[in-house]
Amino acid sequence: MKASSLILIDAQGNIILQLRDDKEGVFFRGCWGLIGGAAKKNETPNECIIRECREETHWRPNYLRKLLEINEHCNETVFVSYIESEKLLCCLEGQKLKSFSFQELDSINISPYHKRIISQYHPFWNDPIDLSKIKVLFYTKVLPPAFGGYVSAGINLYNLLSAIAIVHLVSDKDINELNSDESYDLLFFNATYENSNLFNVLSERCKQAWTFEHNEIRDDYFEEMSDRFNKASRILVPSSFLKQSINYHIKTLNEKEPTVLPIPINSDVFFFQPHEMSKTVRFITCCAIKKVRNLEFTLLVMKDLLSMGLLFQWNIYGEVPYMGNYSYYERLCTIVEELGLTKHVIFHKALKKQSDISKALHNSDFYIDFSQKETYGMAKIEAALTGAKLILPSIENNCIFKHNMLFYDGTHKDVASQIYTTIEKCMSDRKNDIALRLSIKEDMRQFDHNSVSIKLKKLLYETV
Repeated sequence: MKASSLILIDAQGNIILQLRDDKEGVFFRGCWGLIGGAAKKNETPNECIIRECREETHWRPNYLRKLLEINEHCNETVFVSYIESEKLLCCLEGQKLKSFSFQELDSINISPYHKRIISQYHPFWNDPIDLSKIKVLFYTKVLPPAFGGYVSAGINLYNLLSAIAIVHLVSDKDINELNSDESYDLLFFNATYENSNLFNVLSERCKQAWTFEHNEIRDDYFEEMSDRFNKASRILVPSSFLKQSINYHIKTLNEKEPTVLPIPINSDVFFFQPHEMSKTVRFITCCAIKKVRNLEFTLLVMKDLLSMGLLFQWNIYGEVPYMGNYSYYERLCTIVEELGLTKHVIFHKALKKQSDISKALHNSDFYIDFSQKETYGMAKIEAALTGAKLILPSIENNCIFKHNMLFYDGTHKDVASQIYTTIEKCMSDRKNDIALRLSIKEDMRQFDHNSVSIKLKKLLYETV
């Protein structure tokens, strides 16, 4: 017999279970268990769980992730999905449906079979290890303002880790103020290309060290990064693309291959809200303003768009607090003036709060990213969550984004033509535009704050 079951998680990170009927012939009668059941003839596991959800809850999942297959009393495929609240479900089978925090599961009557399945998803919920006692030294090179890249990614990870363990945050600015006698269970190193020597110094204070890598390996930092990889007990990366890239460059990693831990996004702040496009197209970019991001090329694209008759305003939020001078920024202002874009391209200081970033993104039509190397900037993930369309370089880094975007390539005139065509289509096809905006919400589930929290707890449980 084949079957499918569903681990269903709500917006608070709780699991929704079904109290089964206490009747003869019912598997695990009278116990709490997962939604699901036996497959019909020629029915795929996906088709089975979708049908079972409809029959048992009058709800159809929009998103399914296969978790595992288990062979005991049957060949069962286990899926994971998400829903805002159990209130959206109707109990059409069993006694009732209810959500539980994982801390509550030890106190209810779950069938042993389903208990083993849930433990594969959340293995620490019934374990005596107390993660709240773990002491973590969290390093990031610089603290905000500088939202949009690895800095805000680090702060998001720090906030998430702080809810799990005892965490001491340190940056370059206050590194000398560390208590020399203090020791820690774990170093969480929010890595940049440089500062491998600092990784060595800080890791001496800790029983073990993790390094979170945001960028591809560069030749001029290969030796330092390779040394850090070899010394770290765990290498974390935000995407499968970066994992493959590091494995390709560092052949000696062997069993210590990188682990993918998506950067968490607080969906309560970056809530999804499709909106109508204005006559003056509103572009936005949130980043640290520095030369590696190829901003000069994009300014030429903007000049071409203006020549084609497109009315637009491009707001660029960012600054470089950790760089000694602003000569490059001054050069950009000169280029903007020379290209006649002064009224259309406006530089702003960095947005210092996530709520400010969310508001700015909601007031924009398109998010432009011009980074050729970064695995993916935080701001473009946040923009996707708000419903803004993405304009991204056509490189493998960006393959994680499936819908609601333009991948550009070619000369600045080619790119301008691609953007102009996309905008015309959006203006004329509002209904399809809203449908595409809705599709991005499911793609971004992996960045959900609660989902990443569970993965991080599992890593702590396995390692510390």
